[in-house]
Amino acid sequence: MKPAKAIRAVSAVGVTTSIIYMIVAFISLILENPSLHARFMLYGALILFPYAVSLAYVASVTKRHIPDLVPVALATILLIPIPILAMLGVSDSYLTVIVAVSGLLGVPSAIIVGRGRKSSVKLSLYLVALTYQTMSLASIALTISPTTIFLYRALVLVLAFPVPLIYAVTVNSFPATFKDEPNEPLSYPLPLLSLISGLLILYGYQKVASYLIVLTLALYIYSARIYKWIDYRERIRNYPEGPAKKGLEYFLWGHVAVIIAILIMTAYILGLPGECMGLCYLHLFTLGFITLHVWIHGPLMLPVILGVRHRRRFTLAPYLLLLAAMAVFPAFMSIAFILYVASFIATVYIVL
Repeated sequence: MKPAKAIRAVSAVGVTTSIIYMIVAFISLILENPSLHARFMLYGALILFPYAVSLAYVASVTKRHIPDLVPVALATILLIPIPILAMLGVSDSYLTVIVAVSGLLGVPSAIIVGRGRKSSVKLSLYLVALTYQTMSLASIALTISPTTIFLYRALVLVLAFPVPLIYAVTVNSFPATFKDEPNEPLSYPLPLLSLISGLLILYGYQKVASYLIVLTLALYIYSARIYKWIDYRERIRNYPEGPAKKGLEYFLWGHVAVIIAILIMTAYILGLPGECMGLCYLHLFTLGFITLHVWIHGPLMLPVILGVRHRRRFTLAPYLLLLAAMAVFPAFMSIAFILYVASFIATVYIVL
């Protein structure tokens, strides 16, 4: 197998395995096994999936230096068995050591590939490297932390990796799609602010963390130019009709949904509809914010990664259903679960 194909194969295996883990996690929830659900979702869906996708993302901007991707590919392989180890009863402290090592392995690949690239791509790859570091730092903090409460451990890892990875990708992908540039100075602090938010929650400063999370989300909207969506919509209107235009519209409206999701999150985080802590916090990010970005990029990226046909039946239904699930989750978890599954099905319909 050629090196480039081997890298793509590792990414595809990681993505496929993470999807299987996610399905197992949902079955575990139905079977009322919350512990298995939580660990398969955290290590299988929220750590492995974005890491495998980040491997494909880093690889997509390099053609000549495939050996530079070996460390991040090895890190992806190390993450694949973690949910199985969790199911076998291996301590979360030991599992976070593997996560920490994987994070450190990814750093040099992202930095080396980022060198010599145009500004927004370089920024994005350096932020990916920084995100790998925050993942590693959070894992080290959890390894030495006295707390055994899994909920807080999960929040730290979610805020240290998948959330800042979203920041890292979007600050390039969204403005670049519309021939624009991100706000670079405001982009670099995003992963660190997200990590600090998680650590503040871990050590009992939830209120301070809440305000910092809201600030970071606001900086994200500004640094990634998401607030300029009206201008970008006007540009799309001049495009010729066809699948490409529909794909751009799907991509744009997905980021409009991101703004709505952030407003919903902000309202709950600040306690406007009522108190939202712990489990509510976690699912605002996982069920809402993170999944929404997966729905935006998934139908555009995953068919390429997995080598499957793309039918391009774009619809806004996944976004609408997911926003509804996010909005009702704190009060009606069962309804939110049904809406989430419906949103997943609607996203699969776009591709298959």
